[in-house]
Amino acid sequence: MTQRPAYPTETNSATQGLSRLVMAAVVNQTFCQLLLNDPAQALEVGYSGETFQLTHDERRTVLSIRATSLADFASQLLAAENDNHARRQNGHKSNGNGYQVHPSLVRQQLASLKT
Repeated sequence: MTQRPAYPTETNSATQGLSRLVMAAVVNQTFCQLLLNDPAQALEVGYSGETFQLTHDERRTVLSIRATSLADFASQLLAAENDNHARRQNGHKSNGNGYQVHPSLVRQQLASLKT
């Protein structure tokens, strides 16, 4: 028996949580409509008795999407995840509130306050 981690890792979440969410919408029209119309409820209810293991950032991304079709939803999700990945690769760090802070931007802001 394989155990799932209690808290998803980035790799686990990226390959399972979001993928499972989209796949549930693909295979079940009722769940798809719930996801498009009320993503918070879709995440809370889950699909087929299971909830989706998402990170805080992934959950926030899903809740921010406004789409009228599953294709549009998936496109927006992919774009958001690509943006998040690029931010992580460029040295952005979370400030603890889910917002990303880039060290060079902080230095620029501090420098402008001194002038």
